[in-house]
Amino acid sequence: GYTISGPLFGTYQMMFAVITPCLMTGAFADRMNFGPYCIFIMLWVLFVYCPWCHQMWGGGFLAKEGVFDFAGGIVVHTTAGWSSLAACLALGKRKVVAEGGE
Repeated sequence: GYTISGPLFGTYQMMFAVITPCLMTGAFADRMNFGPYCIFIMLWVLFVYCPWCHQMWGGGFLAKEGVFDFAGGIVVHTTAGWSSLAACLALGKRKVVAEGGE
């Protein structure tokens, strides 16, 4: 079979690690300052994203149970969606109101 190098595999995985927080950014708009956002994303990648990656792609529990993740849909979209919902509930309403809004 074909094999790929470690650096190439790492680069491919990093693409998913970079795009997933971008999906959540809209949920944080006007709710969080940039500095705390950067800290949150770093911690989120370490404590949420990486364990899910291992469970799906690294031979973890879900992979052993036969769960297939086609094109990163479970890891990327599930972690981004549920984390966005949790952050919105924790942070509350937006701090800035659009023109004409209440």
